[in-house]
Amino acid sequence: MSSSLSGRRTYALWIALFLLAGACSGDTAEESGLRAGVVEGPIAGLLVASSFDERGFAVDPTFTFTPDQEQMTVVVYAGEITGSPIDITWYRVGEEDQEEELFNHSLEIGSLETAYSTGVNPGTLASGTYRARVDLEGTTRTIEWDVAEEGETAAAEAAEGQPPVPGPSGVAAGRSTRDDEPDPNEKGTEDCALYLYPDGETTDSSAHLVDPFAGSECTDPDGREVTVGWSVLTANGYLSVGDTSKANSGKYLMLDPCSLSLVGGSDLPGASVRFLGSATATGGSRNSAVGNWTITLGDDTLAPRIKVNSSVHSGSRVKTGDEINFDVTARELRTGGPWQTGVYQLQVTGPDGLIEEDTDPSRLPKPCGQKKWTRAVQGTYKVPSNPPPIIELCAVAEDFAGNFKNNCGTFYTGEVWEGTMLSAASFRIPLHGTCSSEFETILRLIVAPDGSVSGEGRAVVVKPQSCPFPRDASSPRSVTMRVEGAAFEDRFEIQLFPVSISPPTNYDIAGFGANLGPPPPPQTIPITASGVAEGTFTAIYSLGGDQRSRNTFHLECVDCG
Repeated sequence: MSSSLSGRRTYALWIALFLLAGACSGDTAEESGLRAGVVEGPIAGLLVASSFDERGFAVDPTFTFTPDQEQMTVVVYAGEITGSPIDITWYRVGEEDQEEELFNHSLEIGSLETAYSTGVNPGTLASGTYRARVDLEGTTRTIEWDVAEEGETAAAEAAEGQPPVPGPSGVAAGRSTRDDEPDPNEKGTEDCALYLYPDGETTDSSAHLVDPFAGSECTDPDGREVTVGWSVLTANGYLSVGDTSKANSGKYLMLDPCSLSLVGGSDLPGASVRFLGSATATGGSRNSAVGNWTITLGDDTLAPRIKVNSSVHSGSRVKTGDEINFDVTARELRTGGPWQTGVYQLQVTGPDGLIEEDTDPSRLPKPCGQKKWTRAVQGTYKVPSNPPPIIELCAVAEDFAGNFKNNCGTFYTGEVWEGTMLSAASFRIPLHGTCSSEFETILRLIVAPDGSVSGEGRAVVVKPQSCPFPRDASSPRSVTMRVEGAAFEDRFEIQLFPVSISPPTNYDIAGFGANLGPPPPPQTIPITASGVAEGTFTAIYSLGGDQRSRNTFHLECVDCG
């Protein structure tokens, strides 16, 4: 679906087209394999963008957003319909392509109107894949996009982020009307103007069809029709496709660039499609027009999808000699995504580096039938002697545009302990008073055969910080931590090191240490029964004030076999 950032809405009442690079063979649609004409069905197109303005334009369309993106908007272009409710349902996509429904917008929409559905960032967007499912008059289409972290700190924040929440939604007039701003590319009769959306030279952001909207606006539209003529330039002349619409209305037109078999033709980002043609309106003293427009295929802004089949489920405990067999596939989306460059590389890595890979010998992407839509690797990882306590195997896919995506599985070679830490934290500043807050931390500890402990924790605020004096710094909502320590027969001794604080703050987080303070004190957790460790420990700091946290632990061994 095309997009435009211009200040006007435009339409057209004409159209013939050819790729600038060359011509195709054959003089009929059947002989040439041409896939061009008028878009059929109630859903003419989908797009995902940063926002949607009051004129019906998608703003900053893309298929990958950062965790700090304020909002994301799904835009739906309706074709010829009877006038029906449209349902736009948002999902978060997990492992094995499992969908977690987030929210739904249901709207009344008419022919050629545009619906929009917005998801708003509640603080930090959780990284991962999202999908919108659109249902209209018995037809379902989906569009998919990513929220991807940039850098180590952003990765930690996005890992603890949240999915979008419902935002504004509505229906705009779409491409069946235009604004009053004149179009320099406008072609018209004395009493009818003929338009194309998008206008002039612009970009089509979503594959796999180039699908402009052709329409008209006449001063006296009653009973008038406009013939939309396509003339596709082939090696043997022009191949025509035509349709009619009522005046002051229009049609969605479509072309699959790969169906033309053009010399040098391409569906790769950056390729251009030129629309050259004419239209005829019934009535009026001068009722035909000609013109030409150029549409460039947009960037590949979405990493390949990865599917992993493993003989051992992620999160399982393994031992020396065990084999983990894997079958990994990386694929580019053919529809419901951007114009794709193809899968350049697929690798599987482990603790010692590369295990398997499939890499293209060239960095140059190929178009259409030559495109590498998928890559697959199979292999086996054998757990070595003296293995690390945590084994991470990662599938990493890259496309020719440099978009990366990974899918990692974690396996444990030691005991796995899980539980909680409830913290009542306080921070006293002399002559000012004491701030207090409460956290709940989910902990996972891995005990290696030598007794060393490693793990992770994520704390969330259950009682926001309150102070008897104003604070300039922002109050944190969550903290991710790295756990280090040792296990003994009767106790654990661990330290909790903060990895990231969300939102970032410039002062110490009571009970969890500071980014620029002394190392956190070791905390002792007694083992009170077989597979159970619990107790209370008070961690004390002194950093220009009196900082302490009373932490109550409860841990259970979930895999001590």
